[in-house]
Amino acid sequence: MNTLRWKFVIPMSATGALAATVVAPKSTVKLTRLLDSFFAESWTLLVASFMMFFSVVWFIILETESFSRIRVLFDSRPWRNTPDIMEDTSSSEEFKSKICCPFTGEDAHGTCPICHSIVSYAGYYHGDPPMLHTIIGDSILEHRLAMKASENVRKPKLGRIQLDTLINYRGNFLFGTVSPSCKGCYIKAWCWTVGYRMVWQSTILGFNTMLCSYLFGEEVKVFDLKSTLLCLSMFFSVSTVCMLLSILSTALVFIREHAFMQSDAVPKYVLQDLGTVPEKLISLMADPCAKFGSNPTKTYWNWLWAIKKA
Repeated sequence: MNTLRWKFVIPMSATGALAATVVAPKSTVKLTRLLDSFFAESWTLLVASFMMFFSVVWFIILETESFSRIRVLFDSRPWRNTPDIMEDTSSSEEFKSKICCPFTGEDAHGTCPICHSIVSYAGYYHGDPPMLHTIIGDSILEHRLAMKASENVRKPKLGRIQLDTLINYRGNFLFGTVSPSCKGCYIKAWCWTVGYRMVWQSTILGFNTMLCSYLFGEEVKVFDLKSTLLCLSMFFSVSTVCMLLSILSTALVFIREHAFMQSDAVPKYVLQDLGTVPEKLISLMADPCAKFGSNPTKTYWNWLWAIKKA
């Protein structure tokens, strides 16, 4: 739910439809029972196979020279409106007394702990409840920046402070949460680290549960293991496709909505109209926070902030 938001109903509906088929009262006619079983198994196999093919194809495409430039663009963090504190800034530079937030256009007054951009309140991702974020499954997101900070010999004290900050900047690959940061760093972490890895996890689970339904489904007699595995495979398979489409659509909308992302490194087709159906699909699957001026903080978890960690 935290990953797909309202789109969570898509895999749930597909799983519910399959569950209604496999748990429905069995017909007394043997041929009808065989047809029902064949439909459930073949439909799950078809969806899982399509999911695996779709995911692998896109994983390969995103590593090609043309498409990989999109991810490299996010790595360069073009939304920065201040110099990197880890670089040598001894030369005198003049800065404006008022800096506008690159994500909202409002006056900026807060600093991102990761890229050090100065952003407004609406341009900052305020994080998720610790109950979800730090309970289990969290990991460091910016290993390369942390290594760079630890190797800083010109500013060792500042490097140590930044190292501690980057170690605390984490993503949870079970609940899809990210530590507080500016909107740009959040979108980067979500699309190309947290969400990207969760798609891999869901791909493996969806295909493995489908295989296990054939390998071990008939051996367990205590409960209907095969039907359970088929439903799990359907859920993870549809979730994988939805998450991958959501990641790609969110990155695409973020690039289109923010002028600083539209450089020569961006493939031309990213900024072009892709047609009525693809554009509607992009608008449907993209995270609303990718649009200019939208606050990325999730408000539906506010009630969990009142629950303190034990």
